[in-house]
Amino acid sequence: MANPLHSNKTAEWYTPDSIVRDVERVFGGRIYLDPCSCAEAQRVVKARTFYTADVNGLMEPWHGPTVYVNPPSKCGDDHPVCGGHKRCTCKLPLRFMKRTFEAFYEEEVEHAMYMGFNLGQLKYLSRIWYNPEHVRFVLLHKRIKFWQPNADKNNPTQDNFLMLLTEDMKTRTKFDEIFSEQGIVCSPLG
Repeated sequence: MANPLHSNKTAEWYTPDSIVRDVERVFGGRIYLDPCSCAEAQRVVKARTFYTADVNGLMEPWHGPTVYVNPPSKCGDDHPVCGGHKRCTCKLPLRFMKRTFEAFYEEEVEHAMYMGFNLGQLKYLSRIWYNPEHVRFVLLHKRIKFWQPNADKNNPTQDNFLMLLTEDMKTRTKFDEIFSEQGIVCSPLG
């Protein structure tokens, strides 16, 4: 029997409207880039630019003032390496987290927000160089009810976090104000 905490039929888990609106409030406006998305998810996110799995957002340029990253948890069923029937070895969440930091530190984007669908992804920070002064987290009190098109409501099985990358104190303060009601806001240890 599959472990219900780790089994899912799809890698597509879309961010609910309430979280997207809070991210926009932190950014002070619309999300500019969503690098791992699809047309269906864009009904809620409404980013100016978005990349789909067909395009591979990891390989495309990231530019603009803001980026919101909600990475897929694994490859699709048609992926040539993993094929969906095996355990995914592509480590897409890690690759998207690394790309988020690269885009920020290469000044492709001014502010970035990364959605972690489980707290285990925080261990990826040990593989990434960053300035702790630029990073804020919120460890959410309630698990996010991600959505899928044409699917019944799901029961979330993992604790979630949001991570902000910014040098702007005003944006950081806005993040703290908005998300402190929803979880524990903190910075990584230096």
